[in-house]
Amino acid sequence: KTAMKEYALFNVAESKEKVRLCLSDIFFVAVDTVDYRNKQIILRDGRQYTLMRHTFEDIMKYAKNLIQVNRSELVSIEAVQKVRYDLVTLKFHDPREVIVKQVTLNRRFRKNFMQIVNL
Repeated sequence: KTAMKEYALFNVAESKEKVRLCLSDIFFVAVDTVDYRNKQIILRDGRQYTLMRHTFEDIMKYAKNLIQVNRSELVSIEAVQKVRYDLVTLKFHDPREVIVKQVTLNRRFRKNFMQIVNL
C-alpha cells in the first residue's frame, strides 16, 4: 500500500491564511473564471474555496483521487456515478444533501479517464 498524503495546505482567496484540506474530500476542481491561475474547488461537504495560483498538475500530484475530464475541470474518481459518451455524472452525499453535478468529458481525456475509472 502506498502512503498517500492525507492533507495539504493551500493559499485560498477567502482568507489571508493557508487552509488545511483533506485531499480525499475534494469533489470537483475548475479553473477560476476571474483568474485562470486560481482553481475553484468543491469539497464533499459542499464547502467551496478558491485555491490561489495552483495548476491542475500540482493538485493532482497531491490528490491522487482526482482525474482530469476536460481542459478546465478535475473530478473525484469516487464521485463518478455514470458516463454517457461525453457526459459524466458526479454524485456525493454530504450530511445535508446529495450533490450532483454533470461535466463534459473531452475526447482528449477520454481514454485515460475510462482506464482509471474502469468503465
